[in-house]
Amino acid sequence: VPNAGVMHTVRIAQTALQSDVIISLPVLKAGTRTYASLSLKNMKGVMPGGEKRKSHLLGLDMAIVDLCTVAPPRYAIIDATVGAEGMGQYPEDAMEMGLIVAGSDPLYVDVVGASLMSIDPGQIMHLQYMAERQGKRAALDAIEVVGEPLEDHRQVFTTGFEVFRSRFPEVTIL
Repeated sequence: VPNAGVMHTVRIAQTALQSDVIISLPVLKAGTRTYASLSLKNMKGVMPGGEKRKSHLLGLDMAIVDLCTVAPPRYAIIDATVGAEGMGQYPEDAMEMGLIVAGSDPLYVDVVGASLMSIDPGQIMHLQYMAERQGKRAALDAIEVVGEPLEDHRQVFTTGFEVFRSRFPEVTIL
Protein backbone atom coordinates (compact mmCIF):
# COMPACT_ATOMS: atom_id res chain seq x y z
CA VAL A 1 0.00 0.00 0.00
CA PRO A 2 1.65 3.26 -1.05
CA ASN A 3 1.90 5.79 1.82
CA ALA A 4 0.26 3.24 4.14
CA GLY A 5 -1.31 4.42 7.34
CA VAL A 6 -1.67 1.06 9.10
CA MET A 7 -1.90 -1.69 6.47
CA HIS A 8 1.38 -1.88 4.59
CA THR A 9 0.14 -4.92 2.69
CA VAL A 10 -3.40 -6.11 2.12
CA ARG A 11 -4.83 -9.21 0.47
CA ILE A 12 -7.78 -8.52 -1.78
CA ALA A 13 -9.80 -10.45 -4.35
CA GLN A 14 -8.04 -10.84 -7.69
CA THR A 15 -11.26 -9.85 -9.47
CA ALA A 16 -11.13 -6.42 -7.82
CA LEU A 17 -7.49 -5.94 -8.78
CA GLN A 18 -8.12 -6.90 -12.40
CA SER A 19 -11.30 -4.85 -12.83
CA ASP A 20 -11.28 -1.79 -15.05
CA VAL A 21 -13.83 -0.05 -12.85
CA ILE A 22 -15.02 -0.70 -9.30
CA ILE A 23 -18.48 0.53 -8.35
CA SER A 24 -19.30 0.41 -4.65
CA LEU A 25 -22.98 -0.34 -3.97
CA PRO A 26 -23.69 -0.06 -0.23
CA VAL A 27 -26.95 0.38 1.63
CA LEU A 28 -27.38 3.64 3.55
CA LYS A 29 -26.70 2.69 7.16
CA ALA A 30 -25.43 4.08 10.40
CA GLY A 31 -22.41 2.19 11.65
CA THR A 32 -21.59 0.21 14.72
CA ARG A 33 -17.80 0.46 14.35
CA THR A 34 -17.81 3.78 12.51
CA TYR A 35 -20.60 6.33 12.61
CA ALA A 36 -21.67 5.38 9.09
CA SER A 37 -21.07 2.43 6.81
CA LEU A 38 -21.16 3.64 3.22
CA SER A 39 -19.25 3.22 -0.05
CA LEU A 40 -15.66 3.42 1.23
CA LYS A 41 -16.24 1.03 4.12
CA ASN A 42 -18.19 -1.21 1.74
CA MET A 43 -14.90 -1.90 -0.07
CA LYS A 44 -13.96 -4.24 2.78
CA GLY A 45 -16.02 -6.74 0.78
CA VAL A 46 -13.03 -7.32 -1.52
CA MET A 47 -10.95 -8.58 1.43
CA PRO A 48 -10.94 -12.14 2.81
CA GLY A 49 -12.11 -12.59 6.40
CA GLY A 50 -8.65 -12.61 7.98
CA GLU A 51 -7.80 -9.29 6.34
CA LYS A 52 -11.06 -7.81 7.60
CA ARG A 53 -10.21 -8.82 11.15
CA LYS A 54 -6.68 -7.43 10.72
CA SER A 55 -8.13 -4.10 9.60
CA HIS A 56 -10.05 -3.83 12.88
CA LEU A 57 -6.99 -4.66 14.97
CA LEU A 58 -4.78 -2.14 13.17
CA GLY A 59 -7.31 0.67 13.19
CA LEU A 60 -10.43 0.38 11.06
CA ASP A 61 -10.70 3.93 9.77
CA MET A 62 -7.14 4.21 8.48
CA ALA A 63 -7.30 0.62 7.18
CA ILE A 64 -10.31 1.59 5.05
CA VAL A 65 -8.26 4.42 3.54
CA ASP A 66 -5.31 2.09 2.89
CA LEU A 67 -7.63 -0.43 1.20
CA CYS A 68 -9.28 2.23 -0.96
CA THR A 69 -5.83 3.40 -2.05
CA VAL A 70 -5.14 -0.05 -3.54
CA ALA A 71 -8.70 -0.85 -4.70
CA PRO A 72 -10.38 2.51 -5.19
CA PRO A 73 -14.03 2.58 -6.15
CA ARG A 74 -14.52 4.86 -9.15
CA TYR A 75 -18.24 5.30 -8.60
CA ALA A 76 -20.53 4.94 -5.62
CA ILE A 77 -24.25 4.25 -5.64
CA ILE A 78 -25.85 4.19 -2.20
CA ASP A 79 -29.14 2.33 -1.96
CA ALA A 80 -31.05 4.70 0.28
CA THR A 81 -34.48 3.33 -0.53
CA VAL A 82 -34.56 1.87 2.98
CA GLY A 83 -31.70 2.75 5.31
CA ALA A 84 -30.62 1.08 8.53
CA GLU A 85 -29.98 2.78 11.85
CA GLY A 86 -28.90 1.55 15.27
CA MET A 87 -27.66 -2.03 15.19
CA GLY A 88 -29.07 -2.60 11.70
CA GLN A 89 -31.73 -5.11 12.77
CA TYR A 90 -34.52 -5.57 10.26
CA PRO A 91 -37.32 -4.49 10.38
CA GLU A 92 -37.06 -2.53 13.65
CA ASP A 93 -34.07 -0.41 12.56
CA ALA A 94 -35.29 0.24 8.99
CA MET A 95 -35.68 3.88 7.89
CA GLU A 96 -37.77 4.53 4.78
CA MET A 97 -35.94 7.05 2.61
CA GLY A 98 -36.94 6.34 -1.01
CA LEU A 99 -33.65 7.65 -2.42
CA ILE A 100 -30.58 6.68 -4.41
CA VAL A 101 -27.36 8.65 -3.90
CA ALA A 102 -24.80 8.35 -6.67
CA GLY A 103 -21.66 10.02 -7.92
CA SER A 104 -18.20 9.67 -9.37
CA ASP A 105 -16.46 10.64 -6.13
CA PRO A 106 -17.12 8.00 -3.44
CA LEU A 107 -15.78 10.27 -0.68
CA TYR A 108 -18.32 12.96 -1.54
CA VAL A 109 -21.12 10.43 -2.04
CA ASP A 110 -20.41 9.19 1.50
CA VAL A 111 -20.48 12.76 2.86
CA VAL A 112 -23.93 13.22 1.29
CA GLY A 113 -25.08 9.86 2.67
CA ALA A 114 -23.91 10.76 6.17
CA SER A 115 -25.64 14.12 5.92
CA LEU A 116 -28.91 12.43 4.91
CA MET A 117 -28.68 10.46 8.17
CA SER A 118 -27.91 13.69 10.13
CA ILE A 119 -24.47 12.29 10.95
CA ASP A 120 -21.67 14.86 10.92
CA PRO A 121 -19.08 13.70 8.35
CA GLY A 122 -16.45 15.19 10.68
CA GLN A 123 -17.15 12.31 13.09
CA ILE A 124 -16.46 9.66 10.45
CA MET A 125 -12.71 9.37 10.66
CA HIS A 126 -12.14 7.35 7.49
CA LEU A 127 -13.86 10.13 5.53
CA GLN A 128 -11.59 12.69 7.17
CA TYR A 129 -8.46 10.59 6.55
CA MET A 130 -9.44 9.94 2.92
CA ALA A 131 -10.11 13.63 2.34
CA GLU A 132 -6.70 14.48 3.77
CA ARG A 133 -5.02 11.89 1.57
CA GLN A 134 -6.80 13.26 -1.51
CA GLY A 135 -6.32 16.92 -0.64
CA LYS A 136 -10.06 17.48 -0.22
CA ARG A 137 -12.50 18.43 2.53
CA ALA A 138 -15.05 15.87 3.70
CA ALA A 139 -17.77 18.44 4.25
CA LEU A 140 -21.13 19.04 2.63
CA ASP A 141 -20.24 22.61 1.67
CA ALA A 142 -17.38 21.26 -0.48
CA ILE A 143 -19.82 19.36 -2.71
CA GLU A 144 -22.15 20.37 -5.50
CA VAL A 145 -25.28 18.33 -4.86
CA VAL A 146 -27.72 18.00 -7.75
CA GLY A 147 -31.20 16.56 -7.64
CA GLU A 148 -33.46 16.53 -4.63
CA PRO A 149 -32.59 19.03 -1.86
CA LEU A 150 -31.05 17.16 1.09
CA GLU A 151 -33.05 19.23 3.56
CA ASP A 152 -36.26 17.72 2.17
CA HIS A 153 -35.09 14.16 2.93
CA ARG A 154 -32.77 14.33 5.93
CA GLN A 155 -33.71 12.06 8.83
CA VAL A 156 -32.06 11.51 12.19
CA PHE A 157 -30.50 8.05 12.36
CA THR A 158 -29.43 6.53 15.66
CA THR A 159 -25.88 5.18 15.37
CA GLY A 160 -24.63 1.93 16.86
CA PHE A 161 -22.56 4.04 19.27
CA GLU A 162 -25.72 5.65 20.64
CA VAL A 163 -27.41 2.27 21.08
CA PHE A 164 -24.33 0.97 22.90
CA ARG A 165 -24.22 4.04 25.18
CA SER A 166 -27.90 3.64 26.07
CA ARG A 167 -27.44 -0.05 26.93
CA PHE A 168 -24.15 0.37 28.80
CA PRO A 169 -24.04 3.91 30.25
CA GLU A 170 -21.27 2.96 32.69
CA VAL A 171 -18.82 2.25 29.83
CA THR A 172 -16.76 5.09 28.39
CA ILE A 173 -16.18 5.00 24.62
CA LEU A 174 -13.00 6.74 23.57
